Amino acid sequence: MPPRSGWPRLLTAFSAYLLVLSALTTIVGKAIAMEMIEGVDHPVWLLGWAVSQDLLVYFGLAAMLAGLERRFRRARLLTYPLALGAVITALLNTTYLVMTGEQATWEAFNQLVARIGDVTDITGEVLTFELALGIPVGLVLAVALPLLLRRYLLRRRWSFEPALDGRARMLCAGWLAAFSLVIVAVTPGRRGAGSAASRRRRSCRGGGP
Repeated sequence: MPPRSGWPRLLTAFSAYLLVLSALTTIVGKAIAMEMIEGVDHPVWLLGWAVSQDLLVYFGLAAMLAGLERRFRRARLLTYPLALGAVITALLNTTYLVMTGEQATWEAFNQLVARIGDVTDITGEVLTFELALGIPVGLVLAVALPLLLRRYLLRRRWSFEPALDGRARMLCAGWLAAFSLVIVAVTPGRRGAGSAASRRRRSCRGGGP
């Protein structure tokens, strides 16, 4: 079992925190998409099935990056951009999923960019004061959370020595990835292929664009 001290460390390391944020963003987006599906008998199980591949990717990557940061001090030059790219992809994918109910693809993003003028007009119509205020506030909280948590743990005399910190994060992220792999392995890949609900399920199942 992974050490208990490893779980909060996933929120204090920049690369791990971004990947956890990517996973949470994906879960929220697909949970919202589930609300659009009619006739779902077991939404919790369906959501677990839908996000299992995403969690396998994000936490598997988090474990790999933690292992690199544990062994090489300059690994952050590689791990930080990778984690940043992952969270940007997750945010774009989730936004598209919530807006359309369909899984994003590169082709869909290309069409979106080609019609950026229409997208801007639509965004201006639906953007409320509360939403305009909530977005920057959410970004500030997202940045402040790991900094405040790390400061708190330092006051509790936690050590963030790379070997210890990286090992704990690697074990915790690896455990989550392994659990996700079990879900992927035991879950049937197709259910009710002919129904509209099953088509919406498959659109939620995929990974990033």
